[in-house]
Amino acid sequence: MSITPPEGYLYGTVVFRALKQVVDSADSGREPDVIPATGTITFTPNAAYYKNLTMPATFIPDGIVGTLDAAGYMVDALGNSGVYLMDMSSPGVSPSGMTYRVSMTISGRTFPTFDINVVGGQTIDLTTVMPAATSAGAITIVSEASRVAAEAARDEVIAIRDELIDNPPTGGGGVPDGGTTGQTLKKNSVTNGDVSWVTLVKADVGLGNVDNVSAANLRDRTTHTGVQASTTISDFTEAVQDVVGAFMASGTGATVTYNDAANTITIAATGTSDLEAIRDAIGVALIGVGVISVTVDDTANTITISSTATANSTDAALRDRSTHTGTQAQSTITDLSTDLAAKAPLASPPFTGNPTAPTPAEGDNDTSLATTAFVRTARPAMMFTVVYSSPNWTYKGSTITARPPYMQTGDQILFVGNPGGALPGWATTNDVWTQG
Repeated sequence: MSITPPEGYLYGTVVFRALKQVVDSADSGREPDVIPATGTITFTPNAAYYKNLTMPATFIPDGIVGTLDAAGYMVDALGNSGVYLMDMSSPGVSPSGMTYRVSMTISGRTFPTFDINVVGGQTIDLTTVMPAATSAGAITIVSEASRVAAEAARDEVIAIRDELIDNPPTGGGGVPDGGTTGQTLKKNSVTNGDVSWVTLVKADVGLGNVDNVSAANLRDRTTHTGVQASTTISDFTEAVQDVVGAFMASGTGATVTYNDAANTITIAATGTSDLEAIRDAIGVALIGVGVISVTVDDTANTITISSTATANSTDAALRDRSTHTGTQAQSTITDLSTDLAAKAPLASPPFTGNPTAPTPAEGDNDTSLATTAFVRTARPAMMFTVVYSSPNWTYKGSTITARPPYMQTGDQILFVGNPGGALPGWATTNDVWTQG
């Protein structure tokens, strides 16, 4: 009785064809004949059993056998092309992802076994996945024509070699003779073959400005430049404390003791010394440092130390130009030199365009600039002669279609040449005019 496998299983197809090469038969050619091979291919899961946790059930698989047909193609037990195998990663299968071991016996020969992974919905050709056969070597058989051509090519190469030996090329080429151990080949110009053996120096590799010194010289602090932070010097703080303590106690009749663990200073009198004098002496010694002020309070028996160093200003105050001192070069101010060069000088400025100035009051009589408006107001009445030249009125040959700005009220205008007696439309009754 056959049981229907669980739903959801996936299957892939494995195909294969094997042909056998045999001795040439009695035909027109000499090539070996090719005939279909015979044999079987067995696919065995690489597990003695697997489980389906959905059914649930345990499966003990037999090997699936494919047979080569009359044309050398692998078919299943029913003669169908290829072999149908289950994807061992199908839902519910445990362990998932098992492979198949492939065993092949073809035309009486047993092939090395190998493993394949079957993927549902895909086809695998064993020829493309099976390992290549190993060989101890091969003898290449060539035709007579190929042998003759190879010998001719060899003879031509030998002839070229002999020619180069007997008549070496001029103008360069190849590696020159000479040179010593450690030297390198340098191309001296763009000319082919212009090369020579040289010993490289620093400048040849872009290190001409680098000085080679010994490791001892590099470690020697007397050769160092710049500054070193005190935090990078071992026991620097403690050493300074001891020196300061000895300096403070010197000549004061007091002892100064640093407690490095507690970070405290203890000052004690020696013998019957005057404590007030000791405090004063220590205060004077501390002030000698130059960046602190010291106040001794004999009543409270205290010494108050405060910094006299300049306080750090805020960034905003440091950027404020009103707080800056000294001078600033014009070249450090954007476009200042260019803008100043575009300004007119104070002495005899060469104005261009239409420069303007304030108009002085009427009757002004000083060194102020006289604008055209001031001149018009200050000048006396003038006489102009306007001539009729049909059909226009003209003044000094130029046509006048409106009252010119230079003809002010109160000027005398003489109109000449209009036989009809009419005046131009821009004339006013305020004009002192005469018609001629």
